[in-house]
Amino acid sequence: MLAMTAPPGGNVRLRAARRERGLTSQADFVGALTAKAAELGLVPLSVTTRTVRRWESDNPGWPHRPHIEALEALFGLPITDLGFTPRSERTALSAAERGGRPSGPTLPPAPDGPAPPPHFHEMGSAQATARYAQMTTLYSDMYWHVPAKMLQQPIFRHAELGASLLAATGTDTTELATPVALAWMLAGRVLLFDLHRPGDSRACFTEALECARLTEDESLGAAALGHLALATTRDNDGDLPQARELIRSARSFSRRGGNPQRLQAWLDTIEADIASRAGDHGHAATLIAHAEQSLRGADGQPPWLDWFTTHRMAIAKANTLLSAGRLTDARMALDRALNELPTHDVKTRALTLCDLAAVHAVGREPEQAAALLTTALDEMGPSSSAALSRRIHTVRTMLDEWADSTAVHELDDRLSQWNTTVTAITA
Repeated sequence: MLAMTAPPGGNVRLRAARRERGLTSQADFVGALTAKAAELGLVPLSVTTRTVRRWESDNPGWPHRPHIEALEALFGLPITDLGFTPRSERTALSAAERGGRPSGPTLPPAPDGPAPPPHFHEMGSAQATARYAQMTTLYSDMYWHVPAKMLQQPIFRHAELGASLLAATGTDTTELATPVALAWMLAGRVLLFDLHRPGDSRACFTEALECARLTEDESLGAAALGHLALATTRDNDGDLPQARELIRSARSFSRRGGNPQRLQAWLDTIEADIASRAGDHGHAATLIAHAEQSLRGADGQPPWLDWFTTHRMAIAKANTLLSAGRLTDARMALDRALNELPTHDVKTRALTLCDLAAVHAVGREPEQAAALLTTALDEMGPSSSAALSRRIHTVRTMLDEWADSTAVHELDDRLSQWNTTVTAITA
């Protein structure tokens, strides 16, 4: 008798499509997909042979949206014809079905799991929304007091929980979508500002934008777009034209949302940052002046932007002045920010001290710069964060010219202690 050969396991559809295109190895597949992503403007696309092995396994999971667009464009097939099964009916139409047009942002697929209990819509959704909103507020407060690495996973899981609750509540999503949007925004801020992963943060801000669409909250949409602009300026070399386009869209959303002055001021600081990076320091200074004026007349709206206070405005102003080479003005702005910062906000105080140290380093005052960096370390104590370690390392590099001075030696000794060294290495 002839021996029966067992059929190959795994995602046979994807494997067959790959081989039909002459991509005999997984490495060839990675190269072709990366090239297609570049054609579509989806770079940088994170894909390796390990990714391909997972896709061709028995349980390939559901790819991220950029991967879906690249896969569909490469093979000319809907993603479901490549052996992938969506976990939620909320999945958008595939790019192939749309004729290759890129999709707008959509909510993440809800994880597989049991259906909501009976009467959830009538009895449970309101209570779940209230509890979820409370948790989002608590996480937002903890952000300023807890190291980002400790918060990263809990905040991201909290945002995913919100996406699942949105799927479970059916069409009644207006009230819940707001705290879910804020949760995704917070997850993105951790990735962008604390962990320096702007590319990853964009996915979170895009989810926040979709949640804002569900609420039809134009101000919340403006905030998501503003964060996307910030992430764009910090991703690789920074796509300033795209950042400008995003901030223009954010301005339009803000106007439709009543143009709250606090939101106007925050968008001014983002646009000033873009202008500074483009070398247009005069326009940046004008925007900062307008931001200060708007913030002085701001009321409590929108309430979720209450973290943008006068001392954070002063920090943004100082960074703009420093970019323009106005060291004295930058120093005065940072001194003012330190005086206005509450003593319990140690995270912001420490980072502001680093900014002030950078001003002194540029001004060729190594003793003052080293002393300020030491004070920043004292502020954070044993809970020094990765963001602070990176900032201190950046300013310390600016002091290389004075590496043999006593002040810099003392700083290096402090930076070589156990806690500081381990935090810096793991950052």
